[in-house]
Amino acid sequence: MAVLKKLTRQTAHDMEKAREKMEESEEVEQAAKVQVYQVLTWAERYDKASIEERHIIVSHLIERVEVGENYEISIKFKVAAESLLQKTA
Repeated sequence: MAVLKKLTRQTAHDMEKAREKMEESEEVEQAAKVQVYQVLTWAERYDKASIEERHIIVSHLIERVEVGENYEISIKFKVAAESLLQKTA
């Protein structure tokens, strides 16, 4: 009987950990959806925007641009491209 109680407690503990992990995953997914929606909204507005508005939109998307030797350009985005591709595909 003690073994059964121990297994029951362990199972309840495991279920609670799984529930917490699922809730955390749902929060991350929701945050990613919000980012994707913002990027898609900015993309729609970009075509009609003035130069100043385009600058603001780009500043929300790009974290850093580096120019190296031989004019090699490296762009670091604030939003991961992989998440955009997965959500829009």
